[in-house]
Amino acid sequence: MGMQEERELWTKAEKDELANLRQRITEIADNGVALLESEERYRRLIELCPDGVLVHAEGKILFINQSVCEIFGYNTEDEVVGRNLLDFVHPDSKESLIETIQKASLDAEDTIRYDGEFIRSDGEYIHVETSGCNITYHGAPARLNILREVTERKIAEQKLKEANRILRHLSTRDGLTGIGNRRYFDEMFVKDWAQCSRYSKPLSLVMMDIDYFKAYNDTYGHLGGDYCLKNVAQALTEVLKRPSDSLARYGGEEFVVILPDVHEEGALIVAERIRLAIEGLQIPHIQSKVSEFVTISLGVATISPNKSMDSQDLIHSADKALYTSKKAGKNRISVYS
Repeated sequence: MGMQEERELWTKAEKDELANLRQRITEIADNGVALLESEERYRRLIELCPDGVLVHAEGKILFINQSVCEIFGYNTEDEVVGRNLLDFVHPDSKESLIETIQKASLDAEDTIRYDGEFIRSDGEYIHVETSGCNITYHGAPARLNILREVTERKIAEQKLKEANRILRHLSTRDGLTGIGNRRYFDEMFVKDWAQCSRYSKPLSLVMMDIDYFKAYNDTYGHLGGDYCLKNVAQALTEVLKRPSDSLARYGGEEFVVILPDVHEEGALIVAERIRLAIEGLQIPHIQSKVSEFVTISLGVATISPNKSMDSQDLIHSADKALYTSKKAGKNRISVYS
């Protein structure tokens, strides 16, 4: 893990405490008085601090409080003091920590935050947020850091992020067929329209409708209708080969395919593959007037978008082409012109 986006991790009171602590440590060190021997009041304050307090110089740890021991799973301060700070850092976080230390040496007055993974004495990985500033410690430049272990919070944030991702995915999926729903279509259509407009690429839509689906539902019942819709959706999914193509259930028995960077000729080829795939399912339909099996009618429209155009015009054009197919006898493809 690397440097994370800088956020307000510390309250104003905590920042003031850090600044006062830096000033006091510097004053004591400059006077040549040992911090742990002569400033018992400040030692008690540091020991009672729930956050870890750590002083290092170019990575070598010079001082810690008991909270640092607890964070890293050690019993005594002697097990930590004198070692290199990188000994406690996850391999994936070492490079970013080195960059932070180097940056800190250049920014004498700035408080610099770091967010990364560290390693406990038992090998467990933990997440630690730190805020540090430069000080003078025993007459030499050093770095004062406040450490806060936030592993549980990070895990909770990750779980929430994953839950939100799943919810968002579900919000754009059709519950019956598992393909994209109308919301998914709307989002992808806006994205593809903008992309094709920006790069002067054609954009094609194929709108389709299962022929005589109401009669199919009346004959085979809603379970039969669901079976038909699921199989049609699966067949449509298998026809589309490019990751950039988007398939959605537009409503009821109507489906739509977005084909970015596809000319009319290419859209017609895809539409014919779809028509044949649905016919090839051989789902019985005794109420159909065009076939003994379930069939589909399709409308194709293609445009090269630009900023002066209304994106809804393409949808209306594909819908009109679909209407032409239905009116002309169904189980066919029409192109808007």
